[in-house]
Amino acid sequence: MIRVWILFILLVALIVWGIVFLIKKRRGKTTPQLPRFAAKAPAGEIWAQLYETDSLDEITILRAQLQGEKLEHMIYEQGKRDSYGNVPKKYGVVMAKGHLSRGQAILARILS
Repeated sequence: MIRVWILFILLVALIVWGIVFLIKKRRGKTTPQLPRFAAKAPAGEIWAQLYETDSLDEITILRAQLQGEKLEHMIYEQGKRDSYGNVPKKYGVVMAKGHLSRGQAILARILS
């Protein structure tokens, strides 16, 4: 009799597990996965600031040019105040230090 109950409990547990598995499979992943950043530069390469501005339009134009040249870069937004209490520029661009001279040439073309 005990064997029958153990088999019954195992069968119910297997059915519940199967139902839960199918429900999770239908729903898919509940948390969206962020795209992974694949760096082409060597890990540990130093990044340097290329430009700072208050204008989002300038940053957008610069981003388009840098993407057109396939240069790795990152756009960031400054905080409210720096450590001295001064208000910094709103946006900035950083690049891998090895490509900084090409980025500066593009920036000079845009600003002239």
